[in-house]
Amino acid sequence: MNFRYRSHQIYDIVKGKKSVREGQSVEFKTYKEHSKTLSLDLDLVGGPLLNMRFKVNAGRADDPETYRAALLLDDTRIRGVDYRDLPQKKHYKVTIPAGWHQNILDPNLSGDDGNRHDPLPDLNPTDLKDFLHKVAALWQIELPHEAMLI
Repeated sequence: MNFRYRSHQIYDIVKGKKSVREGQSVEFKTYKEHSKTLSLDLDLVGGPLLNMRFKVNAGRADDPETYRAALLLDDTRIRGVDYRDLPQKKHYKVTIPAGWHQNILDPNLSGDDGNRHDPLPDLNPTDLKDFLHKVAALWQIELPHEAMLI
């Protein structure tokens, strides 16, 4: 795959301060009976205009273990946060740890190098609002003031 951004650029974008693009509301939308979703366009503070999105989904809004988040660059996932009950193994080696973990994705790399799973033992969200704020902090996303109220 020929991804437009190189590995070091992806790293710099993830580490850089980001803000929610002006005019968007930080409101979860309900879908199905118990699920919620949020999708926000982001801007790199003091940087160029990028096609960047922050997505948060809850399979069941009252069950933190169903929460997922993704950071997309040019519609390609470059980071993710997920939960697994049990570790996933490949050839007796744990490739995805049990509990909360962050996917470190790099479309420039192939195989396991392009999708690392780092444990996040201290994440432990209490509810969807807490999850939103913890993942936003992890990825340097500054949420608007009204998002503190949801």
